Amino acid sequence: MKWKVFENGSLDPEVLVLDTKMEYFVNQMRNCCKCPEVEVHIVRSFEDFKKMTGEELNGQCSKFSENKVFIMEPSKFSGTHHDRNEFYEILYKQLFTVMYKNNK
Repeated sequence: MKWKVFENGSLDPEVLVLDTKMEYFVNQMRNCCKCPEVEVHIVRSFEDFKKMTGEELNGQCSKFSENKVFIMEPSKFSGTHHDRNEFYEILYKQLFTVMYKNNK
């Protein structure tokens, strides 16, 4: 499994270290996943989220589609039903879902 992170200009400290924090998780998932590539798109604004996914957030902070995960940058979580400290938990859940759907 390969993965790419599209930071989209985010300067949030959590996003800037995302590739190093996710490295262990992704390496472990490579052993059991047949999903060829997963893209993580960090979204900087609610308008950009709608442009990228075609949908409103409605209080949520993430969405997945095929092999892509779209997630608001942690500094924007205040405009959703989630706290900033839930960023990695939500991101990992979305990644698991994408991998599961692609391994059926």
